[in-house]
Amino acid sequence: TFGKSSPLTFNDYVYLEGKEDSMVTGSQNDAAALKRFLEYPASAGADLNAWNSFLAEKKPMKANWNPSTKAGDFPWVLLIHGSAVQYALMGEYLASHGMIAVNVPYKGYLQNNFDVNVPGMETEMRDMEYAVDAAVKKLGRAPKSMAVVGISFGGQSAVGMAVRNPLIKAVVSLDGGIGSTFGPQLLNGHPFFNIEKVNMPILHLYNPADAGGNIDWFDVCEFADRYLVAFKHMDHSFFGIFGSLDNSIPHVLGSSKPRAGDNAEGVLLYTKTFLDGVFSNAPFSEKIMNMNNETSWLPNCVESTSFRKKAFSPKPINFWKATLEKEGLDGLTRAHTKYKQEKGIPISDGSYRALFLDRFSQQDKITTLAIASLYESDFPQSALPKYYRGRALQLNDRHEEAKPYFTRCLELLNDDRTMAQTEKEAVRTRIQGFLK
Repeated sequence: TFGKSSPLTFNDYVYLEGKEDSMVTGSQNDAAALKRFLEYPASAGADLNAWNSFLAEKKPMKANWNPSTKAGDFPWVLLIHGSAVQYALMGEYLASHGMIAVNVPYKGYLQNNFDVNVPGMETEMRDMEYAVDAAVKKLGRAPKSMAVVGISFGGQSAVGMAVRNPLIKAVVSLDGGIGSTFGPQLLNGHPFFNIEKVNMPILHLYNPADAGGNIDWFDVCEFADRYLVAFKHMDHSFFGIFGSLDNSIPHVLGSSKPRAGDNAEGVLLYTKTFLDGVFSNAPFSEKIMNMNNETSWLPNCVESTSFRKKAFSPKPINFWKATLEKEGLDGLTRAHTKYKQEKGIPISDGSYRALFLDRFSQQDKITTLAIASLYESDFPQSALPKYYRGRALQLNDRHEEAKPYFTRCLELLNDDRTMAQTEKEAVRTRIQGFLK
C-alpha cells in the first residue's frame, strides 16, 4: 500500500523485497535494497554495469498500487517461496488473466533467514495462511477456489498447503523440491502429511539437467494426475524473475549460466494454461500435452512432456476404520477383496499404517497379523509391511518367524521412497536390536 497511487516499476518490487527484510539493519532504505538485491547476480558473475543500467531505467510494470477491484468469484493463486520481485511477472501475468495472486516473503521460524527443514516448511505455510486471511479482510471476500504455486523449496510447501486446505484445487511446482530426493523426505517427516491426500492435479516444470533433480516421487504420488514438463537450456534460478530478465540483461546471472531464451514465457504459459483448465473444470490433459506441438516457439524451450494419470482413488481411512469396528476382521477382508477388483490397491499405504498402529497399540494379536499380511500383499516391494509383519509375529510370540521379515525389511529399506529418512533410521535401529 504505502500511500502510492502510481503504477509500479520493477524497482518498486525490488524495494518491496528490501522491506520484506525489515529485520535486517538498514534494509528500509531503497538504495540498500537495490544493493542487497544485486548481491546474488554479482556472486554469480553477472555484469553489474548492465544491471545498473537496467535498474536506472525503472522499467514500468503492469500493476498499480492500491488498484480498484472488480466484484466476482475470481480464483486465488498462492505464490510460495519467492519474494515480491521473484514473483513479479508471474503474479502480474496471472492477475491479468482473472486470478488473484497472493504472495508473502519467506522467513525463518525465529529468525530472518529461512529454515531449510520441516519447521521452515510449516512456517512458510502458516505465513501464507495468514496472508490469505489478510487478503480476505482487504478485499472483503473469501476465495471459493485456490491453487498454489511453489518455486524451489516452495514445491513441497505447496503440496503441504494443498493436503490440508480443501479449497486448493491444484499445485504448480516451479523446479520445486518435490522433484528432488530431499523434498519428498521432508514431506514424509511432516506430521500433517499423508500421500493419499495428494489427490489434486500437479504441474511440475523442471530442469532435467539439474544434478540434484529426482522425479521418482511422481511415481509414488499415484492418487493425482501429474504433468511433467522438462525445459531445455534452463537453470534453477530462471524459474523466477531472472529467467525473464535474460533477454533484457544478457547473461543476467553471468556467462556460466545458459541463455534462457523464451523459457520464462514458456513457464508462464504452461502455468496459466494449467490453472485455466483446473479452475474451469473443463478437460485439459490433451491441451497441456499438445502445447509443445501446437505453439511454434515452445519446441525451442521444452525438451519433453509426460502425463501420469492417477492410478486409483483408495477408500478413505475412515471407511476402513468403520468397517473394522462394525464388521470385524472378516468384514475388512471382504471389503478389501471387493474393492481390490476395481481399485487395484483399495487400502492406501497411509491407511495401512494407521490401521496397523491402532490395533498394535491395543495388543490385538490376530488383527495386527492379518492387517500386516494384507499390507504386504498390496505393497510387496515396500520395506514397512515387512517390518509390521515381523512386529505382528513378535506380538504373537513367534519371534523366530519374525526374523526373516526383519532381514528382508533391511534389504528393502534404502530404496523405499515411501519412508522419510528419519523413519528409516528408527526402523533400522530397532531391527538391529531385534536381530542381536
